[in-house]
Amino acid sequence: MVYIFELNKLYDIDGSVAYNHAKLINHSCDPNCEVEIINNEIWISAIKNIKKKH
Repeated sequence: MVYIFELNKLYDIDGSVAYNHAKLINHSCDPNCEVEIINNEIWISAIKNIKKKH
């Protein structure tokens, strides 16, 4: 899968590279977070309680 964040008109951030943690974001139809871009920074915020995996 390819995960691309459009940061602005000039830059995209590729979430599929090994060092980028964006690939761990829940991309389902029932998401647990939302993304906001503020001053060219990507902020990921939980929109519901997220259970810790054991």
